[in-house]
Amino acid sequence: MDEEELSFIPHSKSYVWKPPIKLSDCSSEYLQNCPVDYSLLENPFNSKPEVYDPKKEAKLWQGLGILTTNTSEIDSEKPPSENPYYLTSVPALHSKRELKRIRRKSIVLSLFYSVTLAQLSRFPAIRLLASSVCKLLINNNSLYNTQGRIIYTIKLFFIGMSLSSNLLMKPVASSSVEPRSRSKVTVIGVGMVGMAAAFSTMQITGELALIDVVADKVKGEVFDLQHGQQFFGRCKIDGGTDYKYSANSDIVVITAGARQNEGESRLNLVQRNVDIFKKIIPNIVKYSPKCIIVVVSNPVDILTYVARKLSGFEPHRVIGTGTMLDSARFRFLLGEKLGVSANSVHGYVIGEHGDSSVAVWSNVNVAGVRLSSLNPKIGCKGDPENFEEIHKQVVQSAYDIIRLKGYTSWAIGLTCRSLCNALLNNLHTIYPLSVPVKGIHGINEDVYLSLPCLVTSAGISHLIPLELNDDELCKLRKSAATLNEVIQGIIW
Repeated sequence: MDEEELSFIPHSKSYVWKPPIKLSDCSSEYLQNCPVDYSLLENPFNSKPEVYDPKKEAKLWQGLGILTTNTSEIDSEKPPSENPYYLTSVPALHSKRELKRIRRKSIVLSLFYSVTLAQLSRFPAIRLLASSVCKLLINNNSLYNTQGRIIYTIKLFFIGMSLSSNLLMKPVASSSVEPRSRSKVTVIGVGMVGMAAAFSTMQITGELALIDVVADKVKGEVFDLQHGQQFFGRCKIDGGTDYKYSANSDIVVITAGARQNEGESRLNLVQRNVDIFKKIIPNIVKYSPKCIIVVVSNPVDILTYVARKLSGFEPHRVIGTGTMLDSARFRFLLGEKLGVSANSVHGYVIGEHGDSSVAVWSNVNVAGVRLSSLNPKIGCKGDPENFEEIHKQVVQSAYDIIRLKGYTSWAIGLTCRSLCNALLNNLHTIYPLSVPVKGIHGINEDVYLSLPCLVTSAGISHLIPLELNDDELCKLRKSAATLNEVIQGIIW
């Protein structure tokens, strides 16, 4: 090729990324497709030939992220073509004569800048340097074949960096930070509670899997949710009877179990649901060994204990929804009585989810004002305002809903959504959840009960032992003893 003036703008069609190459290994045919004479490299900032120093130029290349070899390997006595330079890419250049012919057909040309520009352009000093050098290079808009690869790459580097600093989207994360794959939640059991949990949760996760033993039922539910995807955002929904659909889940929500009949105590469900869990838990461990298990099935405290024993997971990764819903009901009813929003009422129901739960009246407050300071007998016998009736309604509410509609669903479904959201997004939220409590509040039994917990993406990060009065402490220990008796009767 004749030594003629080249343009620094790469042809949009002929420019392609190449894997790193070793110049000394390049064939003449390869270099012919990239018409730059690498044996005649000169000072890129001066059109007059000067003594070529390979090590000096190599250090320059390294600083720009172009050269990947070690400069100590360069032999100053050899020409550049015989030195082991490794370049990140090799462009195809066109002469100005060729470029004029190309422009007759198309006026749209691509401007090149490498991925590293976006990383470096985060720094103001680098952007200022890029802008200054860019002006100098543009003034010398000609590129000669004898100046080769270095001047070409330097021009594009600084021009690209200068342009990237003005782009709408600017880099924030380092290139070493890999985007996290979308979150995945699996719901096991597509009954009323399971579907309420699935419907609520699919709005906060990127992937939802449904598992159930009834093939037609789970297939129909999957289709039904898939057809409404456009109305709530992108969420991949799949499912079936095979647990392979649950593979690599971040959270597995277990709602499967025998339905609680009208008037039936949660504790009477134990053995039937333990047998179901013996089939579920091993499959969860097989397909999602790093997941967090959220148990919803009743009796939730005992089944959370069972899930922990069967899975072998660390305690912080097996969580029961516990009294999270009880506390929500408690706050709602208190808010109704006091005439304030439930969000402005702060109080917990702890212990067992159900009949032996404990309302912590001594800590209930609104705007920091403890109700016990205004009514010392709150929640006790002789309370003139009869606050104890609220806790009785909390305990009875599930039975009332089952009597009226046959099942509970939406409130517990929203409970699952809130808990999963805290887990997926590392919210550090405090919820009353079912966790192992041995050694806390004088409890000696190996049981799961609900206490306020700090929820992070790791699961349960910390427990928060509340200050309880003697009556509340006695009720909590009694609740633990009741559950322990049932656990001792489980047939494993």
